[in-house]
Amino acid sequence: MNGKRIVVYGIVGCLTLGNISYAFADKSKDNYTKKCNEFIPYEFVVGKSDNLKINIEKITYNKDNIKIDMEIPVISGLEDSKYEEQLNYLIKLHAMKAKEEFEKDANELNAEKKKQGHDIRESQFKYGFHVKNTENILSIVIEKYTYLGGANGITENEYYNIDRLANRNLEIKDIFKENSNYKEIINNEIKRQIAKDKDKYFSGDDGFKTITDTQQFYVNDGNLVIAFPKYEIAPGSSGIPQFKISLSSLSDILKNPIPVISKDIYRNNKYNFTFKIAPIWKDKVYVVEKYDIDQYKAKVDFIYKPEYKRTKESNLLSIMVMDNKDYKDLSRRNKESIGFVIAKTEDYVYLAKTYGANPYVKNTKEYNEYRELSSVIDGIDDLFQLVPVQEETKEITNYRWIMVNGKKINLNKDMYKSEKGNLMIPVSKVSKALGYKVKWNPQNNSITLDEGKVSIISIGKNSYGYMKSSLKLEEKAINNCGTAFVPVNYFEDVLKLKVTVDSNGILNISK
Repeated sequence: MNGKRIVVYGIVGCLTLGNISYAFADKSKDNYTKKCNEFIPYEFVVGKSDNLKINIEKITYNKDNIKIDMEIPVISGLEDSKYEEQLNYLIKLHAMKAKEEFEKDANELNAEKKKQGHDIRESQFKYGFHVKNTENILSIVIEKYTYLGGANGITENEYYNIDRLANRNLEIKDIFKENSNYKEIINNEIKRQIAKDKDKYFSGDDGFKTITDTQQFYVNDGNLVIAFPKYEIAPGSSGIPQFKISLSSLSDILKNPIPVISKDIYRNNKYNFTFKIAPIWKDKVYVVEKYDIDQYKAKVDFIYKPEYKRTKESNLLSIMVMDNKDYKDLSRRNKESIGFVIAKTEDYVYLAKTYGANPYVKNTKEYNEYRELSSVIDGIDDLFQLVPVQEETKEITNYRWIMVNGKKINLNKDMYKSEKGNLMIPVSKVSKALGYKVKWNPQNNSITLDEGKVSIISIGKNSYGYMKSSLKLEEKAINNCGTAFVPVNYFEDVLKLKVTVDSNGILNISK
């Protein structure tokens, strides 16, 4: 099938392109729909309370043993429309250049094989992306996979980090205060993490020394993630070295705090609390963090931003953190003026402040919307929650390979994350590696796994289990381009297997 016609329009390219590395990258399909062989004008609505959207431009065809499958991000809703146009132009230009180089290499290789009488294998080029952060910094990781024959293909990554406040591309030095010792802090943390698993990395002159002003990075789920190209500080077997550093540990030297919102929950790691973003607040309310101001250790503002840009923004709610001692020293009148207490710990008092009268003209859209959004605050006891300090969780960074009972398996069809954020796994490949007999039953659109006891998976349903019992999971089993996928908790909750993620970011399933 021919791809969508491409129109490249003339804009002077004045932006720097994203950093590049060769490695297996996160193949998560977070929050976008995956289809086969069709153009999808899909709208990807993300975080902040404005009109930021990311659409997918899909180009796909298969001709003369050359297969192209591209999903190119198209960003809209940035405050500076000229910058937005230039950014999209450069992303598209880079994508098409990579496609043309691949086609040239594939055609030359196929011509040489044909000349020598060798069989011609299908060459593949895949281009996709995943969005890592959408608040003050928009982080996008673009992945290009090229296969021209041989044992393995090559994956090339580009990292785009966009300052949504200043409308410009960011280098790592740009997110820290001037004259701060960010390099020393980050270097020490990377060295600490390397020391915990030093056999994975080079040592001596070939080992890690320091990050640079143009270091590869992205922001994800409250962490600054430092990335290195394959072979730079570790052997190829280690994949792409990535080091997660909590943004809360860097808050004192960040130029602008970076709020963390994941799955509609704002999380403050520095003072260990969360606040649920109500559904009616989504895309209408954004978060601003301030630290060590006046008598507060932290002040977090939840701000309503009207759709009409010339209408002023207004605070809906603020959550403040004070030292317990400082709060006790306040007079009763001062305590009443700064807000009401919603939680206490041994060290801190957590307060909430609302802003009273509706600031907009009565019966206008903004007036009605502000009133509706304010009603959520009545349930603040259910929305606010103190959370214990948790150890850093390991995340999957390799979606192509999996460890099954200690053996590394190439899945061929990558795992991905559903729109609900659940990891989806190709069930047949994994189950066979686990020793199950797998049978497809076309008459009732189901799959059976047999190891003395038969487990049934029905495509399009979320009920899983055995002949006389079943268990409902959040995700349905699906048929994706001819491969059946199930959520990862099918292996945990139904088959009762052990599922973990190792230090290499690889999923492990074992009996």
